[in-house]
Amino acid sequence: MPSDDQLINPGGMHSPNTLRYADADMNVKGSSVPHSPGAMARRTFFNRTFSKLDKGSVRGSIMALVSAAVGGGVLSLPYVLALSGWATGIFLLILGCVAGIWSNKVIADVAIKKKLVNFD
Repeated sequence: MPSDDQLINPGGMHSPNTLRYADADMNVKGSSVPHSPGAMARRTFFNRTFSKLDKGSVRGSIMALVSAAVGGGVLSLPYVLALSGWATGIFLLILGCVAGIWSNKVIADVAIKKKLVNFD
């Protein structure tokens, strides 16, 4: 004679206790214990944002990359303006800005036409 589990669950697709104790899964009580492993040690936004930059941290790496990319461009602007003059320098600055905006628009238009979610 087949057991109760075999009658209820002939394919054996779940554990024998799933149906027997199913009501226990539905009676979940709230708890004051945090469910995330690091919830008690989680820092506040202010502490994460304005704390000391640790060596090799993600935030430190992002800051280093941004400062390297932006810093070189910002530091070279006075030199370029001095070499080319005010009128030509400002014209070249505006031309670079228009070219950047135009290229971003072209990329966005292609992404919309091809229905791309990302550029992978």
